[in-house]
Amino acid sequence: MHKEDMKIDDFTSKNQEIFTELITSGNIFQFDYSDISKYLLKEYLNVDPLKVDGPSLIASYLQHMNFDERISATEEPLFRDAYEHDKEMVLGYLQNEDDFHKYICLTYFELEKKPSEELELIKEVAEKDLAEIKRNLSRINDKIGDLCRLNNTLDIQNKVPILKHFEEMNQKAEAEIHTFLESGMEKYVLDGCVKEKFGSVPRYLRNPYRYRINPKEYSPHYPNKLLNKIDVLPLGQLRKLHQLYVERDPEFYIYIKKSIDLFGIFDAFTSLISENHILQQISDVLLETFAMYNNGFKIGFCNIVPSIIEGIIHELCLIELFDENELLNDGFQQKLNKLKEKLGAELFYEYYSFDFRLFRNKVSHGRLDSINWDDQSHLLLLDLYHVCQLVKSDKLQLNIKIGIVNYLYDNIAEPNYKYLMKYFLLDKVPIPDFYGLEEKIADIENLAAKDGFWEFFHQEIEKDRIPASNGIWMVIIPIKNKKIAVEKCVRLLQEIKVKQRSKDMADQYFAKAFHNL
Repeated sequence: MHKEDMKIDDFTSKNQEIFTELITSGNIFQFDYSDISKYLLKEYLNVDPLKVDGPSLIASYLQHMNFDERISATEEPLFRDAYEHDKEMVLGYLQNEDDFHKYICLTYFELEKKPSEELELIKEVAEKDLAEIKRNLSRINDKIGDLCRLNNTLDIQNKVPILKHFEEMNQKAEAEIHTFLESGMEKYVLDGCVKEKFGSVPRYLRNPYRYRINPKEYSPHYPNKLLNKIDVLPLGQLRKLHQLYVERDPEFYIYIKKSIDLFGIFDAFTSLISENHILQQISDVLLETFAMYNNGFKIGFCNIVPSIIEGIIHELCLIELFDENELLNDGFQQKLNKLKEKLGAELFYEYYSFDFRLFRNKVSHGRLDSINWDDQSHLLLLDLYHVCQLVKSDKLQLNIKIGIVNYLYDNIAEPNYKYLMKYFLLDKVPIPDFYGLEEKIADIENLAAKDGFWEFFHQEIEKDRIPASNGIWMVIIPIKNKKIAVEKCVRLLQEIKVKQRSKDMADQYFAKAFHNL
């Protein structure tokens, strides 16, 4: 085919091939807008973009597009207006060649930003992050060295493990950034340069690596023992309270007890127990433990609460589908490690991993000699309340699934099929009978037999064939296993023909499909 027969806007697949060439060669990260634009235009225009001046190149492009002929040949007003708009825009570029090249890059490659500039920016960010991590590791090493030289057994026992934790965090972050620079940076940069597509993850939610989400989290610090208790304690007074706690001021415990009484913590516990199956299962133990606290049996209370907290943490691991046999062999720390990624900041991982775990170990070995049991009981009651609240977290798969069931049931006349997909993706997460959702679940699962659901699948596959096919395959399998619309399942599985399933492709599809839910 001759160049004069090839229209640039008729060959989107060819344009994609040219874009891929630019990426594969690495030129996309070295070229300016003009270089990228000319690389494309040389495939279609009858002039050599590298040898003609700007006005001549723009004139050749106008001749190639033949806007006047298109405008006169088009009866549809919407298309005619679009051609007229594009023509006027390109004519305006005769005075500004740079804007013309940006227009070409945006129109045919959807490039909104210059990859070469964005690459340098992200390199600069990564280098600054690596420098900060290096400073963190140096500070950690110095602090550990100081503690070892002072040889205070209690400080070594309490503080060195925390510093080692931050050392490991920073080392992992450092390795992740190096991996990003070596193999993930270019894709990240390109994804941020092309025009955002409907349904894609917004740029402001994207991070190149985990460290970027919250760099302060990696700065070595000792856990604040009050932060997990802020639901009961007044947030505005937290700094003052922490100072009182550090100074061992008796006013601290008087204030804590007053806050507990004002908050009505036992009514709050009663509400939590009535709403959650984990707490309901241990309600007798909890009520007896509360009686110990209220009746002044503080030594017994302080000895039993750590075991209750560990039991609840164990149950949270179970509802997140961690292997039960493995959990039986795991210690408290391993269980916290399993929940850390899922619950994030809600868990207050550093506090439970170090301060609380150290207290728990001393309790289990009977090594708590000099302690005010009354004061300690108030703090442990707040720890127990925090852990009981974790069962409500909207990050837990069970709670996500329950929320989906209720949402779909409330909107069953006009279902959002993306939520129905999410429901079946959580098929392995059982909903206990405690929640009384059996009838709702039956009605929701019946939606999967409706023609509208399968029409939705076909629409999704048409929009994004390979990723959507991989994702929808993962949805269809649990539907088929439940013996729902089996013929439709088999037919669509044959149509999409996913020979080599790709979890990465499926995750890519789900990230786009679900990010607005």
